[in-house]
Amino acid sequence: MSYTETRSQWLAAEKQLAQNLPFGSAEYIRERTALIYRGRLKVLMGLIPEADRLALVPEDTAGEEFDQFFGDPVVRSSIDDLIRAYRDGGERKPNDDQREFLDHYGTNPDELNRETVDAPSSFQQDLVEHPIRYWSDDSVQTLRDRAFAATLRQNLPRPRANLVNAETEATINQALALLHELLPMAGPSAVSHLHFIAVDDFDSFVGSATFAPIHGTIFLFRSTVKSPWTAAEGILHECMHLKFVELEHTHSILAKGYSETTSPRLNPPWHPETELWPMNRVLTAAHVYLTLTLYAMASEAAAPELQARYGPCRRSNLLTDPSLASQRAQSLIDLASQHPESLGKAGQMFLTWMGNILHELTAMHYLEHKAV
Repeated sequence: MSYTETRSQWLAAEKQLAQNLPFGSAEYIRERTALIYRGRLKVLMGLIPEADRLALVPEDTAGEEFDQFFGDPVVRSSIDDLIRAYRDGGERKPNDDQREFLDHYGTNPDELNRETVDAPSSFQQDLVEHPIRYWSDDSVQTLRDRAFAATLRQNLPRPRANLVNAETEATINQALALLHELLPMAGPSAVSHLHFIAVDDFDSFVGSATFAPIHGTIFLFRSTVKSPWTAAEGILHECMHLKFVELEHTHSILAKGYSETTSPRLNPPWHPETELWPMNRVLTAAHVYLTLTLYAMASEAAAPELQARYGPCRRSNLLTDPSLASQRAQSLIDLASQHPESLGKAGQMFLTWMGNILHELTAMHYLEHKAV
């Protein structure tokens, strides 16, 4: 049986995962994002003139150009960073590059859209229409690049050396192609939230990372980009975190007034008892492990057919056992369900939605292996 035929068994589950039901289409989420970031700009009104000019553009005349403007991850990160700078009570100065960026492109959104499309150092991929940049320390050429570099400096836990390497670039190109073949619906849906990939200068047990204040960006560690299979897994893993951030910003995933500092602290059972996560981390990790359950099934089924093109099928430490992802997803869903007071209406629907998809996938995987 070919992989295409095998994949038809979980096609319905993949479609549900890709479409984000019951959270609306990608277009709806983008519209909600634009609306929310318009509101955040108003927090800066009276503090910086750039915000005054941009926030006062009439919403009914802004149109699609401004939806795209607020959809740009550098715009969102810059707005968030400037708000944090003013809320810090003067402990750090608002970044001049981010202010200039918002001022210039806020009145010229079409120019920002053209510049983004024409960005250099983009990966070869057919998953999404917008370019995915290979970010390095040498990437800074435009005002948008300077604003993004400012976001990295302000939000990374320590300085990093992000370097371009031709062999690594080729592996990531292969990984993006592999992800498209393995999951032609869920792959593009996840990667639609991705705009920048940086390869870090150190190894990690997990092999990849995202940082919530740095929108649209994932970090792959060198241990991950040694194989297209582990790179594809790492890209999918981190893109699901990016997707969750956008769901969290645009839906009532968490209860009104939720704060990480007052959230219940929950212990994932595979970690020591001293490892405690807030509710939003539990939810995003459950979302990731649900998706990795599907990825594990897909890579296991496709390996005999695709290894000739992509090399031996390898998995990260998180997927040494294909059933591990489903077990962790279920344990996190169970943990979150014990604290409904921390969830908004959409969050309660999110748990039910994830649980239903996971049940469908795990039952399918059990029957498949029982048959073997």
